[in-house]
Amino acid sequence: RQVLLGRSASESSNNSERKLLPTKPAQDMSPQPSTGGWFRWIACCKRRSDVRASDRFMQDEVMEGDAAENEWKRPQDDLEAEWKAVERTISPAEFKKVLDFRQLVSAARLDEHGACCGPLSAPHSRQASTLLRYVRARSGDLDAALELFKGALDWRLEYNLDAKLKTWDVEWKQGTSPRVQILKKYTHIMDIGKDFYGLPVYLHRDSQSDLGGIVREVGNEALLLHLIHAIEDQFSQARARMLRTGHAISNFIEIHDTGNYGVVPGYLARGFGAATFFKKYAPVFDHVYPERVRICYLVRMPTTFAAIWSIFSPMVPPETKKKLRLKGQASSTWIDDMQENMPGEIIPTFLRCEDKQVYREAVPFAGFVPEGIRAELEQEQQWHSINTQASANKVA
Repeated sequence: RQVLLGRSASESSNNSERKLLPTKPAQDMSPQPSTGGWFRWIACCKRRSDVRASDRFMQDEVMEGDAAENEWKRPQDDLEAEWKAVERTISPAEFKKVLDFRQLVSAARLDEHGACCGPLSAPHSRQASTLLRYVRARSGDLDAALELFKGALDWRLEYNLDAKLKTWDVEWKQGTSPRVQILKKYTHIMDIGKDFYGLPVYLHRDSQSDLGGIVREVGNEALLLHLIHAIEDQFSQARARMLRTGHAISNFIEIHDTGNYGVVPGYLARGFGAATFFKKYAPVFDHVYPERVRICYLVRMPTTFAAIWSIFSPMVPPETKKKLRLKGQASSTWIDDMQENMPGEIIPTFLRCEDKQVYREAVPFAGFVPEGIRAELEQEQQWHSINTQASANKVA
């Protein structure tokens, strides 16, 4: 137990009440996301192509308040509870792999890594569900998994991710900075509700997005933090559910709308405009957040999408491509499939019909980002500040 949790006996006894989960990102960061571009989200996963039966609980076994949850006797310590939940979720053979990986991680002294022991850091090296994802990402090759995991920790530390996310969270909640205003207005991602496991389902209106325009106005880092914050929120929700129910499920369903509705001009140009950002940051999503996607629906794929796919396809691992469910123009080609994995009521109306008026009213709208909009917002803020100060001086 001490090896798994990475503590001395005295530390464990003195800190049984200690909460070791990372600070949960604000719920309103989900447009809520992540998050994404044409294929940033799906390119982050290298899970084995076979779907483990141990991951696929019957839906009625994971609903809140059911018998399975009532049988869960949660240890008081969060890390110990996480290990217990993972053990009862996966097969004994795979759990043995995770145990062996934990030994390698400990021997590599990654518990002492700055990304695991910093004041804002989560104990990634001791979290069973995190280690499980890295083991799966390399199909059980523990040496390769260790290399991947260490690289992810190095990036988190070098980028100062935890501190930047904390600062970004404050800025997002305030909602007054020009870059936050732009992202909130032109975001193309939204948390539409919970699947049958109680985990968030994200809709990505890729066909409506103008990520190139967003980067032009707010820069790469703001967009990156925006997307990563949503991913962190997904995992935070998954961990909270795991500790509550005793079932460890840490991958998610995404719906990518690629339909060319003719509402936002420049379909192909906007798609190609997203490529630069994702080519640069695809390795971050792949290495830092592996094994994140469970199912990825691509719906209303037009023939012109083939040109965009030819650019993004090399970024998507072969194993990940097997998780893609490519659908045609009609909602009848996907609606039954989706309803097997999520409640029908969370599926947006525009994905349940072929009504052009509904298409025009669908959210998130995203849309074309006007050039120079950030400068305009900054100028408005400057004038507002000047007028406020002038009024204050007049009163004085």
